[in-house]
Amino acid sequence: DLSIFQNPALGRAVDVAWCAGAFKVEQLSCWLTIWGLALLLLETSLFGGEAQTSRVFLGARAIVDLAHEAFQCYGFIRLKRCREYFCIGNQFEVFLVAMPMLEFAFPHNRLLRTVIILSYWQRLVDADVSDVFALSLLPIRQLLWSPGLTPALVLAMIFFLSTVHVFYYLEITDIGAELWPNSILSTFSLLLTGSLPTDYDEDRVELVMAHAVVLLFTIFFLNIFIGVIGENYSYQRDIADVQFKRIRARMCLAYMLRARYFPPLPWSEACSCLAMLCVAALLGLVQLMGGQEMMPTAAVAPVHVACLSCMVFLSYQRPSSTLWTELRRAQPSCAIGAPTRTHYLWFTEETLAKTVAPPQDDTTDMQACLQAVQAVAAQLQGVERRLDERPGRGGPDPGELRDARAG
Repeated sequence: DLSIFQNPALGRAVDVAWCAGAFKVEQLSCWLTIWGLALLLLETSLFGGEAQTSRVFLGARAIVDLAHEAFQCYGFIRLKRCREYFCIGNQFEVFLVAMPMLEFAFPHNRLLRTVIILSYWQRLVDADVSDVFALSLLPIRQLLWSPGLTPALVLAMIFFLSTVHVFYYLEITDIGAELWPNSILSTFSLLLTGSLPTDYDEDRVELVMAHAVVLLFTIFFLNIFIGVIGENYSYQRDIADVQFKRIRARMCLAYMLRARYFPPLPWSEACSCLAMLCVAALLGLVQLMGGQEMMPTAAVAPVHVACLSCMVFLSYQRPSSTLWTELRRAQPSCAIGAPTRTHYLWFTEETLAKTVAPPQDDTTDMQACLQAVQAVAAQLQGVERRLDERPGRGGPDPGELRDARAG
């Protein structure tokens, strides 16, 4: 139910937790992702992807991220909300985080390196370092997992598999083609590019089927799929604000669960930022020395883990934040139902001034009614006076009585 995230009090609470330090952790994660992508691109262009610097950096970061996840998992266990952490979606994200560690065991696996590169670009897209940028990308990100696309995807998959089956039968009875990669790749190219066969001496059945499936796919299936995508994108854009608050609330919850286990340091936030820059410079120097083989290989990985751990630890140092102080006072092992302190959140919202009509005076209305009654009474008295003045008093004139009633 997303309606709870429309509550202004919850929105302000999430903003407080975000500004208290969660944004700093997210910024560090974004910069480390950019660092890893830069190493991957640099080593691919200079050494053909065979250098070990990026492998050590990505593996060391995976170790630190898994420790990060362990703190969060323990926090959910203490809250007795294990289902929220051990759901399928979250476990898949944990698997992607730990995947770079597999390169230590399979250093030359091209498929593994490909998946790691894609996962790092995906983490860069998911980074929340700008409200405007993240809110603009959110409908597109949610569109990929929208339930409304499932029927269209299933229908397109059935059509593709049936087309592959038909062409595999026609080709294997003609030239003895294989299912993979011949039939599948040729069918895929036929449907997406519409490249019809130009040799009209081929099998007539295959030629007719090629024209039929291209016509059906480009006119029917493709337009329906585009329409479904457009409708789902409009829906995701309408609920983007609420979804953005929900995702940010999850990030703030993860931050608060992890921050309890990072002890504070007796220095200012500026010192923490300066120390983080020094550690980053040291890590860059270690990578340079390791690339030039000026440092023992066995010591490179532990130094990477130590430097990345220090950077993550320093990103949680927010001594000037009130929320940080309260997290330090809270006991990490407090049980559910234990006495807790009461906290209050005060917030203000800007509202548009409403035009209020001036209150009506009841006395004015009563005076107007009395004046109307007095006018009618005066008209009736005038009619009566004229009737008295008529000689013979033969009765009232019907016209005058009609005018009096109308008045």
